[in-house]
Amino acid sequence: MGPHDAVTALLHYAAKRLLFLAPIALGVATVVFVLLRLVPGDPAQVLAGPEATPDVIAQLRVKFGLNQPVLIQYGFFLGRLLHGDLGLSYRSGLTVTQEIGHRYLATLILAASATALAVGVGVPLGLAAGTHRDSVRDRMAMLVALVGICAPSFWIGLVLQYWIAARFNLLPMIGGGGMAHLILPSVTLGLYSLASLARITRAAVVNTAQRDYVRTARSKGLGMPFIIRRHILRNALLPILTSIGLEFGFLMTGAVVVETVFAYPGIGVLLVQSILSRDYALVQGLVLFIALSYVLVNLLTDLLYALTDPRVSYQ
Repeated sequence: MGPHDAVTALLHYAAKRLLFLAPIALGVATVVFVLLRLVPGDPAQVLAGPEATPDVIAQLRVKFGLNQPVLIQYGFFLGRLLHGDLGLSYRSGLTVTQEIGHRYLATLILAASATALAVGVGVPLGLAAGTHRDSVRDRMAMLVALVGICAPSFWIGLVLQYWIAARFNLLPMIGGGGMAHLILPSVTLGLYSLASLARITRAAVVNTAQRDYVRTARSKGLGMPFIIRRHILRNALLPILTSIGLEFGFLMTGAVVVETVFAYPGIGVLLVQSILSRDYALVQGLVLFIALSYVLVNLLTDLLYALTDPRVSYQ
């Protein structure tokens, strides 16, 4: 297959995968719509407040279409969704798209920072462990990875807040707005992914180091740094790349707890706030947006396979 055919096949695969976004969006939107209606609580009552009169609550229900039967509400929701309209937020009156747009960049920066930390520390840690199997270095690296996997992210966040922010006042405890506010949430969010990447990298390196071409390279007297760079790491890159893509998608969609702990102004905090206020339109839009973001990240990861490993072909 020539370069032109390879690019054509890659674009065809990407287009085919993108076609599946429509049924995925419909499925996610339907499930979220149904689950929200099963949760106790009236959005109009929550929005109006505990002192509101029945007339005020009724007016709000009419304003947001909550007085309609559920099937009618679902029909209106799908109709707007087909036109790219996610509706209006009950709390702010802004469109759901505007609400997400105001917070999405903050979450993207947080996820990218956590991923950079995980890759920058986790991959070298796993590489060092895998190339020195059963050594003290290997055991120490896997101990760090075990702690990172087992420790809950909210607990790590609280510990960092106490020691780094409250006790020694080195970094801000909560909020956003600058690089200093990004450090603690990034470390908290990225620690699990760091540990996961370290374990996966170690396993890939150990498996690759046992291949015949690595033994041949050693028998030729090639230096270990050259073997690691040209043979081991290059051929172990595919599972590592897979894990990086999945971890970035996980960090994008799983930042709710960390953003809540640090009051970080991202879509995670916005999702929690919208659930508590029964803001149906905003919850539906956020969950749909998060799900599609995860699917797109996975697609980009798959496309990177062909650029990284010539053995991968999408025909």
